[in-house]
Amino acid sequence: AVLAIEPGHEAATFWLAVVRNQRGDAVEIPSVVPDSIVMGLYEGYADHFDDHLTKSLKYKTPDLLRAMLLALEPMCGTGSADAHDGSCSSGDGGSGGTRWLRCLDLGCGTGLSGVVLRSLSDFLEGVDLSPAMVEKARERDIYDHLCDGELVATVRERANDGLCYDLLVACDVLVYLGDLGPLFDQATRVVPTGGIFAFTVEEAGGLGGGEGGKSDSGWRITPTGRYIHS
Repeated sequence: AVLAIEPGHEAATFWLAVVRNQRGDAVEIPSVVPDSIVMGLYEGYADHFDDHLTKSLKYKTPDLLRAMLLALEPMCGTGSADAHDGSCSSGDGGSGGTRWLRCLDLGCGTGLSGVVLRSLSDFLEGVDLSPAMVEKARERDIYDHLCDGELVATVRERANDGLCYDLLVACDVLVYLGDLGPLFDQATRVVPTGGIFAFTVEEAGGLGGGEGGKSDSGWRITPTGRYIHS
């Protein structure tokens, strides 16, 4: 009914494709969740986001992230990041110890992961699509720089500006991206050799078979409109 009135309605087009795909119809699978849907969700979610995740859902991803990063050695060698101006250099410098010079927190939300990343980074930047979530992150006073924006576009902008990060993080945000190729392409431009791109995905296991929502590209869309990856 919505599409009959407004044929180009972004959210209705997306959800119709999800439903038809799950039903097994031959339909093009959307490769990303439209920004308008994500914005609509998180702009009204920001005020109780932390309580819902930490208390109701027992959210543990930041703790798992910290354990993983502590087991890694920050980059040292060619292509290091300069903590002050963000430029890439080709010397033998490194951050030393379990600290990174520059970290970009993609989909930073209210800053739950940023709390962990702050203790591990000399310079911490966060970006999120939702301005309301960014304002909540700003209240924590842990980021050196915060902005709202779409992830791929933001990383592309940083790359075009010649900036680099020895640690790039995307926690619980890639569920809104099916095709990760565009993000990874830009990530290679800002993460120098020896740097780390730490991210989480929801596992899909084998993607063969006859269910709806399948893709031949290592990801599929679920009935909830989130993406899972193999």
